[in-house]
Amino acid sequence: MHLDIFAYLDYRKYLSDWYHEKKSTNTFISYRYLGNKVGLDASFLVKLFQEQVHLSQKSNSRFIEFLNLNSKEKEYLEVLISYNRAKKSSEVQIYYQRLISLRMPHIKKIESDQYEFFNHWFYTAIYEVMRCHNFKGDFRELGRKLRPSISAIEAKNAVKLLERLGFVSIEPGGKYQVKDASLSTGESWMSKAISEYQKKLIGMGIEAIENISKEDRDISTVTVSLSRGTFDTVRERIQSMRKELLELASLEKNPSLVYQMNFQIFPLSMDSSVRAKIS
Repeated sequence: MHLDIFAYLDYRKYLSDWYHEKKSTNTFISYRYLGNKVGLDASFLVKLFQEQVHLSQKSNSRFIEFLNLNSKEKEYLEVLISYNRAKKSSEVQIYYQRLISLRMPHIKKIESDQYEFFNHWFYTAIYEVMRCHNFKGDFRELGRKLRPSISAIEAKNAVKLLERLGFVSIEPGGKYQVKDASLSTGESWMSKAISEYQKKLIGMGIEAIENISKEDRDISTVTVSLSRGTFDTVRERIQSMRKELLELASLEKNPSLVYQMNFQIFPLSMDSSVRAKIS
């Protein structure tokens, strides 16, 4: 079976699947064999396939040539590697747009819209505002309901995108109907998009400290020492609390404002296990 590289949005997952597929039909295939062919240590390949490290720029071409791909597949893999290695938000967006342009026509538009949904903070905000208020088509007024406000054009584009994604629809007579909907997508593409989305929302939390009165916000911090087991318990508690808050919001009969809640926990010190995972 030939793997469809265009179905992947992490080149390391593709390389891992390619390796295990070849190994299942060729007993001589091993990490050492592959490493000798592409000039990499077997131990590095193990980490690569586990998505712990990235190929260096020097290793890209040798690996790509060894895979015996056609010209379009090679181009896709080259862009995919750049996409996965990208750090800046602008680079992530550029490489992603190049990726979807290389993929099959029937999935281009859907993925482009889904990615765009997480490209601006105000798409989710507009969706929630439309749940709170009876929107009658005044995009300027809709944009002004956000904090910070957005333009009428931005509000209109947001509503159009929500329509295409099935979040809202226009009923007979021009009334907008908000639907309960979700994006059905794989985690591979979403992880990059959501990372950029979260960066923006965390930045807005910083701005809220200065721009919003204490009576209208709740921002606190705590620094603690935890074992790995207790850290996992904390993560589970946070996940449980998120679900409870979503359930509480779903039971709200008369919502009047849209709120943003950010949850964060991250290490301020280092140990050997953490270094191994991020190296």
